[in-house]
Order: sequence, then C-alpha cells, then structure tokens
Amino acid sequence: YLPAGTVDYKVGGIVYEAESGNSYYNLRCGKRVYINKKNSPDTQRVTVSKLYAGKLPEHNTISLASSKIDGKHSVLTFDTAWRAPFAVEIGPQNYTNPSKQDYSISSVTYSYVDIKFFYTQTIGGDFNLQKHPLFSSAQIIPANDGYTLRLHLKAVGEFYGWNAQYNANGQLEFKFLNAPKVREKNNLSGIKIVIDAGHGGRDCGAPGLRPNTNPEAERNLTLAFKLKSQLESYGATVVMTGTSNVEMSSDARCEFLRQQAPDLCISIHHDSSTRASANGAGFFCFNAFSNKAVKYVYDRTVAGRFYSRTQKSWHYFYLARVTSCPVVLTENGFISNQQDFNGIINDSVNNQKAQAITLGVLDYFNTFYKNVANDDDNSYNDDNSSNDSTSSEQPPVDEPTQPPVEDPNQPPESTPSEPP
Repeated sequence: YLPAGTVDYKVGGIVYEAESGNSYYNLRCGKRVYINKKNSPDTQRVTVSKLYAGKLPEHNTISLASSKIDGKHSVLTFDTAWRAPFAVEIGPQNYTNPSKQDYSISSVTYSYVDIKFFYTQTIGGDFNLQKHPLFSSAQIIPANDGYTLRLHLKAVGEFYGWNAQYNANGQLEFKFLNAPKVREKNNLSGIKIVIDAGHGGRDCGAPGLRPNTNPEAERNLTLAFKLKSQLESYGATVVMTGTSNVEMSSDARCEFLRQQAPDLCISIHHDSSTRASANGAGFFCFNAFSNKAVKYVYDRTVAGRFYSRTQKSWHYFYLARVTSCPVVLTENGFISNQQDFNGIINDSVNNQKAQAITLGVLDYFNTFYKNVANDDDNSYNDDNSSNDSTSSEQPPVDEPTQPPVEDPNQPPESTPSEPP
C-alpha cells in the first residue's frame, strides 16, 4: 500500500474490475489505485483517491534523515523532495505458482528488503547498520525509473513486518517490526497480540446450519474470547478489534491493527459453503513473513484432530494483507457442515481449539528465545556519522527545484495500492 498523500500521474482512463465492482486508475509508476471501493459491510462505496490537475517534478531526491529504535520498531526517516510512490518487496522468495496467483511458500528464502523509490535520482545519507537489530548492510541500486534501497537482513527469513507514513514534518517514515524479545520459553510477557473476531452486527457472516441461530459472528467471538483468555494466561497482552457483536468495517479493522502495532495478529473466522459436504479448517497468510506463524498454528491444530481435513495456504483475505506484523487468518471449520458445526457449538471443543492455537503461538515465539537480560532496546541509534555499511552505484545529480503543483481546491488525500 501507499500512505496518504502519495501522488502520481494516472495513465489512461478509468478501468472497471467486474469481479469486485471496483474502478481504478493505472499509475505511471506501474501500480494501480482504486478510485472507490467497497468497505464491507458498508453498502456505500468509499473514495480512495482523487484526480486533480497539476504538474509534478520529473525527479525526486531521497535522503536518510535519521535511523533509530523506537520501542519494538526500527525507524528509518527520509527527507523527500515530493511524495512520490514507492514499492516494498522482500526477496529473493520462491512461490508455488505466481502465474496462477498462488503465492504459497514451502520454505522461506528471502534475505533482503527492497524499497524502490520511483522517479528518484539520488538516495543520500549515511547508512550505518553495523549494530542494527534487523539489517546488516544497505545497498543502493540504480534502475530505469528510480533507485532501489536494498536492506540486507542479518539472517534469512528474519523479517517481521513494516509500515510507512508521512510524519508531521512531512518526512517519510518506515517502521520495521523488530524480532520479539522472549526471555523465557512458554512465557509471552512483553508480547502484544491482536485478536480479530471476524464480522459482527448486521454483518453476521455465515448464517449457521440452523437458520438464524449460531451465526458465524457469534461463534467467532466465542472462540476469540477463549483464545484471549488462554494467551493471557501465558502473560501476553491481548487486544481485540471488538469485544461484542457489533459492526466494524474492513478498513477500520486494518487501521486498528496498524495503530496497535502488535507482534502478531490472529483473525478468527468460520467457513461456509453451499455444498454440505465441504468441511475442515484453513490457515492462511498473505505476506511471506506471516508463513512461519501460520505453520506453527496449523501444525498444532492438525495434531488436535478436530477436523477431517486441514489446509495451510496463501490467500488475499483483506486483513491478512496488512504488512505491519505477521497475520494468521484462521477458518475454524465449516458452519454449513453438520460434523464441523457440532464442534463449532461445543464449548469443550472450542476450548481445545483455542488451546491448539495458543500452543502454536507459543511455538512461534519460542523460536525467538534467547538470553536478552543485558539487551538495551536503545542500543542502536544512528546519528548518520559513518557510511561503512552502504554500497552505492549512483552518480550525484542536482536536486529538482520545482515543487509539486497541487490544486488548492482539491488536495490529494491518499493513493493506497492494493493487490487485486
């Protein structure tokens, strides 16, 4: 996604997407942005981007202003000439079948994070990452339409999420989630987890096997509360997107997750089908860095033998696309299948399901266990005094002097970019 305030030229006219009913513009940088879109369960479409007349600079300049540790995050703050688009990608990562939109992974292979700054002619500043908790070095790579800042990870697969926004000073801030500090196995003290109970209010989700009884939203909430209690018993700080059967839009859930900035998010759902024979549980991720957490929860659920069929896969579920932390989206049985439904409404079985998810969460965080008694959360704060860890392949160029031109009557609000 792109933070609010990002601007770019559109290419061509309005493109209509029949499957979703959404309309979007193609941007010059190669991304696309919805003009308006659904925000379930709202019936009215919400405006995502504005079209206005104006002229942008031909080129951008990026300079690292500061690098510091802020709580659980590593923060890189950049000065920019204007709010041009960028793209973040982790790599190299092998996926099952990208040509058919199957981004499932069997093993983690990524070792760097690329931030591609479109239209950029220089990336300045001193990148001293020798004591950085996530990155070992930085590399600046030229491209035809900009520059890429490649941040090499200290170890393969050790990346846990990111978020970007423009701060009050107009600077572009990237917040990268650091590895959680686990001082004792099976102890979640200091770990923050968001639990999302899907649906709610007029959006009841699947109606349940018996009409108007045990709708999905109620069953999601029941299992979510059981999971919350068990996670808290191990010391976790647990925050829920909602604690009662009330409506909450998809965008509101995503924004809640970004604002909470947890170490992990678990979304609770139940599946449904027009085929009564469809059954089993599913565990899904969208971002590759969520795969590890999903696998541990999946493995523990399989071991519990609650379902005749259990799958682990990639999917573009809306909340799972949030990049600020690993997200585990769970489908805990088919509410439309008699055998699954019997377990879904059984209090004892729900306790066991919550326990299995909890054990998977413990397994995940146990992988971060080490002796951190002498760690200093603020041991890395770079004042940009050296450049020992940066390789650069760019020639110096002059900064553009022309500021972006905006229509004062219609300032841009945002141009978030989402996968289809």
